[in-house]
Formats: sequence, C-alpha cells, structure tokens
Amino acid sequence: MAQAMPPGRRPLTAARPVGAVPLPRSPGQPQESLRLAYRELQEVTEHVADPLLRGRIGGVSELLRGLLDQDTKVGGRLALTPRELEVLSQVALGLSNVETARRLTVSPETVKAYLRSIMRKLGVRNRTAAVHAARQLGMLP
Repeated sequence: MAQAMPPGRRPLTAARPVGAVPLPRSPGQPQESLRLAYRELQEVTEHVADPLLRGRIGGVSELLRGLLDQDTKVGGRLALTPRELEVLSQVALGLSNVETARRLTVSPETVKAYLRSIMRKLGVRNRTAAVHAARQLGMLP
C-alpha cells in the first residue's frame, strides 16, 4: 500500500533513484564529491518520513557540511600547497606569470592555473588581493 506524500515534499524522479549519487565531474576532487554527497543527502532527507531515520541522515549531512565549511582550511588555516606558495611568493616579488614560469621551470599557463587555485582558496579576484590576503594570514612575509 502506497503512503501519501507529506505536504511540501517532491516525489523522487525515476531518472535518479535514491542511492544513485552522481560521480563528480572532476575525478580526484574530494571537495566536489563531498558537495555531491551533501546535496544527495539533503534531497533524500526530504523524502524520509521516519523522524529517527531523518535525524540520523541529517546528522551525517551536517558532518559533510562541516567538512565543506573547512573546504580550504586545515587546522583553522587556509591550506595552500607548497607549490602554490612558491608561485604566490614570486608574484609577491612583482614577477609576471612569464617570469614566474621561467623561475619555477613551468609554463605560463601552469602559473595561471596555480593563481586561479590560489585566488579561489583565498576568496579573492586578482593576484594583488591574493598577495595581500596571504600576507594578512601570515603565509607570506
């Protein structure tokens, strides 16, 4: 016998059954996997009528959210890789991407990729702001 859908809940679609967590678009990106798992748990929780089970799923969901909140932090500090810090220190010296690439024996495109990652982690929009933020956090002198 089918149970009536509680008010405000959407029916699950046949295209994505419960338990079918989509694979991350960027393999090797654990944060993306966490985001997908969190979203899936949020959606599944909406369809659970049992309050005990709903609470347990909510608890797991909160654990995932806590991990996501620490997205770029380790031990309360932003986590830049050693290579990202090398790139950022060259930028802090005033070097261009091409000059930084020569010094670190990588391509200018690789330097750009590192800078994009650094800016995303620091939550800034340009290289100058990245240097400033890193200095404020004690990552650079």
